[in-house]
Order: sequence, then structure tokens, then C-alpha cells
Amino acid sequence: RKGRREEFAEFLWDCDVPDPQAEATFFRCRLNHELRMRSHHGVLFELHKELIRLRREIPALAQLSQENMETFFSEPKKLLFTHRRHNDSAACVVFSFANVKVEATLPVPPGDWKKVLDTAEERWLGDGSTSADMMRSTGEVPFTVAPKTFVLFERVKEA
Repeated sequence: RKGRREEFAEFLWDCDVPDPQAEATFFRCRLNHELRMRSHHGVLFELHKELIRLRREIPALAQLSQENMETFFSEPKKLLFTHRRHNDSAACVVFSFANVKVEATLPVPPGDWKKVLDTAEERWLGDGSTSADMMRSTGEVPFTVAPKTFVLFERVKEA
């Protein structure tokens, strides 16, 4: 219990840290599977299933080697860009932490890229995507990203 209080001291909570030994803490932390049938909970559940599926199917996402990953963060624009690759598989993800739509030019490696997932889409309760379904990069691509969303692109393999 002492260790838990020390661990959570940085959080500056206004309340007591949950007691890890208390039965009430255990019951409060259990998943409520019925919630996935209600409104945004169901959408979030489906999004997690989709992300797990994509991680399984796209080798660049399945291999977690830091040597095969580049990231770029723009503090003023509140954008995080990640490029992952494994053998001939490549994926780029743009995360927006901004409260407004953001425009930026990002270092997308050359090639043709298809949009695989965009949380701005209405399917994920977004206001509508601002990203093209396909893009061609020569090394940089102008992006418009909706607030508080992320977009995943996969490089199209050459035939």
C-alpha cells in the first residue's frame, strides 16, 4: 500500500489512491462487458478489435523493433508522426492531439499509400475524414488532420 501511494504521488490526485488490497477496488476495476452494447462503448470496443486485427495483419505493425521505426513530433501543431517498417511492409500513423484541425507537411517515405483507418470517420463517431483514401509521396506530404484523431496508412506494395 505504501508503494502504491508513492507510485501515484506524481499524479497529484485530490483523493486517496485506491487501495490495491481492498475488495472494493477489485470490484470497481472489473470490466463491465454490458457497456459494450451501449453508445460510444460499443464503438470503442469495435475500434480496439480493428486495431488488434490490423496489428496482426500488417507486418510493420506486428514487429516492434525500434530500429525499424522513425517518429516526428511537432509540439506547436500537437502532431505525432510514426513510420514503421518490416521487410517490404510499411505503415505510417499520424496522431493529432490538437483541439482543432491541423495542417502540416509530414515526412512520408516515397511511394503510394492507402488509408487503412481514420478515427475521424463517422463509423468511429468522428465528424468526417479530412484525409484522402490514397496518397502518393515523394518524401513529404501535406496533411490535414481532424482534431483528436489518428490516421493509419499502409504502403501499397509494388506489383
